[in-house]
Amino acid sequence: MKLTKVHITNFRSIQDSTEFNIDDATCLVGKNEAGKTALLKALYRLNPINEGDGDFDPTEDYPR
Repeated sequence: MKLTKVHITNFRSIQDSTEFNIDDATCLVGKNEAGKTALLKALYRLNPINEGDGDFDPTEDYPR
């Protein structure tokens, strides 16, 4: 299965990313602390390498 579209809500600094396409090459561009790394961490949680990495921690992961 291949990921083609993403829509992230209520994760760290991301309240609503709107839906966007994922192609063979996708570039994330933005200012510092714009949520680029938060978006990558949310994607990682879909299929984490370590089982414990997929758990949601309200203190750490819920948007402030």
